[in-house]
Amino acid sequence: LRNDSWTFESIRATHGIPLSAPTPRKYAYEVLLRTEGLIQVGWTARDSLFDPEGGTGVGDDDLSYGYDGFRAKKWHGRWSDECAYGLVWTVGDVVTTTIDLDERTIHYYLNGKDMGIAFENVDGQLVWFPVRFDYLVDRDWRCVCGI
Repeated sequence: LRNDSWTFESIRATHGIPLSAPTPRKYAYEVLLRTEGLIQVGWTARDSLFDPEGGTGVGDDDLSYGYDGFRAKKWHGRWSDECAYGLVWTVGDVVTTTIDLDERTIHYYLNGKDMGIAFENVDGQLVWFPVRFDYLVDRDWRCVCGI
């Protein structure tokens, strides 16, 4: 997928994790980075609000969580505190994110290396969707979902 726009474009999957999913409720997806630049990868609830022209996307409200490997930061909510997280990624890297709705955590992996728990106390009673967003033109990536 590519973003050929100048705005912060978010892409949310059409299907989320159903509340009736069997336990353990742990899901993952991977993103292969094919270009460099500002890309955020994460999870969003159905009612999360994105504003491409205003520059808000995954991780910028209380109903989404995101990891930005371009800046090695994590985001959740309008005012994210303690946002340093993870490793800086490069072209060709594979980013994996997992959401565990039983443990209520979100993890990220870079090329298979666990970068630790990024977020805790994730609401296990919401339907969560894979999502990513990027800024500027020519961002190119490929996604493989395990949902």
